[in-house]
Amino acid sequence: MDRASPLPVVDTTSFKPMAMRPTERAAVLRKLLITYRSTHVPSSRVGVYEESDLSALWTGALYLRPVIVTVLGHRRYERLRLLFDAVDTARHALAPDARPALVVCSSPNTSSDGNDSLRSLAAKSGIDDTVFLLGEVPATELPSLFAAADAYLSTARRTTAHLWQAMACATPSVVLTDADTEQVIVHGGYEANGWVTDPNTDDLAAALVQVCRDPAERFRRGTAAAARLRAHEADSASPTRRAAPLPQTEQHPPVQQPFTPSAPCAHPSPGRAGRQWTVRAQAETTKPHTLPPDDPAARNLEHHR
Repeated sequence: MDRASPLPVVDTTSFKPMAMRPTERAAVLRKLLITYRSTHVPSSRVGVYEESDLSALWTGALYLRPVIVTVLGHRRYERLRLLFDAVDTARHALAPDARPALVVCSSPNTSSDGNDSLRSLAAKSGIDDTVFLLGEVPATELPSLFAAADAYLSTARRTTAHLWQAMACATPSVVLTDADTEQVIVHGGYEANGWVTDPNTDDLAAALVQVCRDPAERFRRGTAAAARLRAHEADSASPTRRAAPLPQTEQHPPVQQPFTPSAPCAHPSPGRAGRQWTVRAQAETTKPHTLPPDDPAARNLEHHR
């Protein structure tokens, strides 16, 4: 992959990896699911969660389930059935302790009807017990949410700012092959920084199974994602990247200056700092080669003239 390929300008200043214990990650989700929504979000727009609902995040009382976060843009609900069905298929292939919790964030324009559709689709797929609908998440809370997640899942066909922000938090992403992320997410090899899968239930479920089963691989790919993004940001900020030459059609031809014998030479004489030669001075120091009058070669030259 070419590191010089351009990336969109996305502000990821406040997004960075965080070393969070399971209890700290659960506290981030509790803040968004209960504390924030009880004071800022009308209950008509999103479902209401209680403390008892958060028990679905844990396997017993010891381990936090793998947390997968997805952010839905406006009018992107046509792929939710694919997402929910893939999560349900992955759950059946995983041990009970490794089954993920899916956190769904909605766009600011999502209505209460839209959230009802989300809940209805989750119930039809059989995963409504481990799907959490956050609604609209304030921008100030996104860094901690992405850092608390084990993976970011995008079903969008275009690269969004949330993908860059998840990468900045060292959170690996799962994207689809029909999205324009081929220059961003690498699936295999030592440069792998996420998972790229075909847009069907079985392939997406297989990627989610690997995400949930292998925390070491999540860490490796997430670290590579953060390093890749920072390298691109450094390249974009370098002077050589900013001072790109103008296109050929916008370049102007050099102005031709008239020849003036007394004009200063462009470069000083080597070994004589601060002193400049003139064309006239150079001409005076260069004498033409002449032959003595009595030289036979001189007489022969005169004869030919």
